[in-house]
Amino acid sequence: MFNIPLAAQQESNAPIKIVLEAGVLAGVEVNRNTGDFKRAPMFRTGILYHLNSQISIGGGLGLEWYKKERLFPIYADMRLSKRKDEARAFFAVHAGYTPGWHQEYQQLENYELNGGWRIGFDYGWLVPAGELELNMSIGLHIQNLQIDIDTGFSDDYCEDVTYVLLGFKTGLIF
Repeated sequence: MFNIPLAAQQESNAPIKIVLEAGVLAGVEVNRNTGDFKRAPMFRTGILYHLNSQISIGGGLGLEWYKKERLFPIYADMRLSKRKDEARAFFAVHAGYTPGWHQEYQQLENYELNGGWRIGFDYGWLVPAGELELNMSIGLHIQNLQIDIDTGFSDDYCEDVTYVLLGFKTGLIF
């Protein structure tokens, strides 16, 4: 009786695309008084489902290679852009969970680096190149981790560690 057109129905080929990105993250650890400067190459891969020509959603996995830590983000992603089939700006929001590993904590039996939440915002450009799209972006990434310390008493110590990072990424969508 009622025909309500949905965005996904309006496009006959709402494609699923693969995303490959590489870049660098740099920033600081903010809630411990260490003043640590953090930097890491990062790699991400994921899948995007284009709801219409302006909105896509998806998720993926990543690797961030810090000096002493290795973080493995698992994230959901949403991207908004203006037009289709020409160079255009986009805005992305991603959120998820990040398990991790710390080089020094592996040697100490009473320390453990646990995962934590993450959120990020990116602004960039998509440039079509045939069947591919090139993307370049800059963004703000906030990462929270927990360090558990077994003190040998009934009350163990838990410390939150938060990184605030700028990210510069480039990649392909195909």
